[in-house]
Amino acid sequence: MFVSLVVVVNTSSAFFYTDIPATVELTDIPSFVNSSKIMLRWRKPNDNGANITRYTVYQRVVSEDADTSDWQLTKLNASVCEYVIHVERGKKYDFIVTATNKCGESEKNEGNAKRVDVSGMFSLYIICSYVLGISYLYHPWNTRYPFASARVQEIFY
Repeated sequence: MFVSLVVVVNTSSAFFYTDIPATVELTDIPSFVNSSKIMLRWRKPNDNGANITRYTVYQRVVSEDADTSDWQLTKLNASVCEYVIHVERGKKYDFIVTATNKCGESEKNEGNAKRVDVSGMFSLYIICSYVLGISYLYHPWNTRYPFASARVQEIFY
């Protein structure tokens, strides 16, 4: 007796494991800025088998005491991996970005939040000393720049 076994595999209904996207990592975010705008950038996280459909930017104001404000959110198209956000001078902000696919939103881990201190002053150069006939300016990050022209020097005498 001869028995034959035929196995038909339907590849169109193959099972693939999908899950929520991996955690989004913010990149190149300064901890201190003196502008009213901040450029948030991130890399596309692992989508875990399902296309990312959108990103959500969360921001909150952080006060000196333990009381922080609630998270405010902005939903963005999935093709966007950067976002310019307007901020107020003299405040500190936390930022988190999440990704969403058909399985749900990635983890909003507050431990991964990026904190940015927005200076209350404009980017001004301050004359700190006049030594040996050369005036120097100090930028808020303590970088020393000599004046480039006598005309500028005369303004500050």
